[in-house]
Amino acid sequence: MVEEDLEHQTQTHNTEVIAVENLKQQFKTLNQAKAHFNVKASSWAALTEKLNKQTAVSLSSPNETSDSQRLETIENELKALRTDVAHILNLLEAISKKTS
Repeated sequence: MVEEDLEHQTQTHNTEVIAVENLKQQFKTLNQAKAHFNVKASSWAALTEKLNKQTAVSLSSPNETSDSQRLETIENELKALRTDVAHILNLLEAISKKTS
């Protein structure tokens, strides 16, 4: 968690523009990316636009992420993981039934 906070802090101070391709390489799905950043978006382009706007705002007025926001982000990531695990278990169960 500390490393993520430090990484986030350095990213906030960095003036690099977030690109769609970079996000697609970092995250497998749009839902994972949205959960990670705790941002609602309907497409990769909308997500990068919102993230770049947030970066511009945070550069102009530095603002610490509150604990509740960080917890909400973690909860969203856990929800996404639970969904993925449930899907995997269903697939494994289907495979198991076919092989028996």
